[in-house]
Amino acid sequence: MSKRLGSILLLLFLFVDCGQAQSLAELSSCGLPVLQISTENGVMPSYDIVYAPDGCLGVSITNNDYVPGRMMMTLGSDTLYDSGSYVPDVSGMQIKCRGNSTGAYLAQHPYRLSLVKKADLLRRNDPSFKHKKWLLMSMYTWNPTMSHAESNILNVLGTSLCRIFEKEWVPAYEFVQVVLNGAYQGMYYLIESVDRGQGRVDMDETGFLIEHDVFWWNEDRWFRTDHQRNTYAFTFKYPGKNDITDFYQNVVHAYMNELEQVLYAGGDISQFISIPSFAKWILIQDVLGTVDAAGTNRYLCKYDMDLRSPYSTLLQMGPLWDFDSSFKSDTCSHLHLFQDFYFPWLFKRADFVEEYVGQWNKYGPTLMQRLNEEFASVWEKYGETFDKNMALHRNVYRFEGLNSLRKQLDEVLKKVEKRVHIVNNMVSDMGYHTAVGSVVSDRRIKEVIDLRGHRYAVNDLNGLPSGVYVVVYDNGSRREVKK
Repeated sequence: MSKRLGSILLLLFLFVDCGQAQSLAELSSCGLPVLQISTENGVMPSYDIVYAPDGCLGVSITNNDYVPGRMMMTLGSDTLYDSGSYVPDVSGMQIKCRGNSTGAYLAQHPYRLSLVKKADLLRRNDPSFKHKKWLLMSMYTWNPTMSHAESNILNVLGTSLCRIFEKEWVPAYEFVQVVLNGAYQGMYYLIESVDRGQGRVDMDETGFLIEHDVFWWNEDRWFRTDHQRNTYAFTFKYPGKNDITDFYQNVVHAYMNELEQVLYAGGDISQFISIPSFAKWILIQDVLGTVDAAGTNRYLCKYDMDLRSPYSTLLQMGPLWDFDSSFKSDTCSHLHLFQDFYFPWLFKRADFVEEYVGQWNKYGPTLMQRLNEEFASVWEKYGETFDKNMALHRNVYRFEGLNSLRKQLDEVLKKVEKRVHIVNNMVSDMGYHTAVGSVVSDRRIKEVIDLRGHRYAVNDLNGLPSGVYVVVYDNGSRREVKK
């Protein structure tokens, strides 16, 4: 039997088995790859919801173990990839549910894929892109600033901006349709995960990749520095929990503590961090206008950790991730404002502000032209194919994907254009100090924002519950308040 005929028969079996034979022709002819995943004994990936303990934030998932199986990727009648049946260390793949609040609550579950053998599922004809770890990310993003209060392309925007600003590594993606154990799951992003490795975060085995994580309480390994609030801790993405030793964790912990002591004392941080990397990371967030101040996905990496020369390489901000809250701020990103991470202190430094302004002067003038080119490439690749596949997606998720790809691209471009003007004005006011924290007299409260980004229209702060807030005044100034 030929591979082409085999893939057709497998597709037919999957859809006939679940009563969706009509969708076979639709999926095969709509122009996107189809991922067909069949797990052993038809066991579906599952999870339990877990809530943050007292004093912590968030909701996440647990007991989300991998389920072994087989995965085929087809395009029309062609087989693009076949993992084979699951045989440990030989062939097959595993799948599990992922995510925190998205994993717990989204109707379309996000998944993590683990291949037994490395492969480049995006088919770029370069062995450096072969990897075992991949993600299936949901298409739906709730965002009240967008038409119909949703977007399907904020990840497209975020990765495009990272390429424009020449980030060290930007995850690549492709739109796919997914069938799991005969049940159509909808349209997904098939995207590279944030992991160490050639073609990803390409660091030495001695290095580390950590996350400033609000969900630390749901991880096996974590540490908290002397300056971190109790709602946060650092968790390890590399080394993995089975590879890291207590000694190595203590070394990383001590390094981060030393960095923070120097930073908060106003000392020389140039031996610790890459100032351009930190400036570029926050600048992209400012272009996006994010408000996810109480979120996670703040990755930091050190490309090696030679104990004989611990300062031989500088700490970098890692890949950007999670663009759900884009455009919710009408000034800077909230990361300027809340003292739960390094940026409010960095913006007090002349060397950092100078680098931030310099990065904007380098990339800002051509940003809209470059973004138009990025989006033109997205349209050329997907065009109306996106809308055809989204129509199938709506057969399962009725109220999702209500905006056409063209409408979404145009809407995002207009919003970024407004953001460019905002950042331009902010940069022009900076000089060698940040204007974000300025205090001006004769002002009235416009709104109050808590750590989760919730806004309160109040005139009297006394009625607010205990917490940390940013108070925004009608003259544009703002300050942090603890209650």
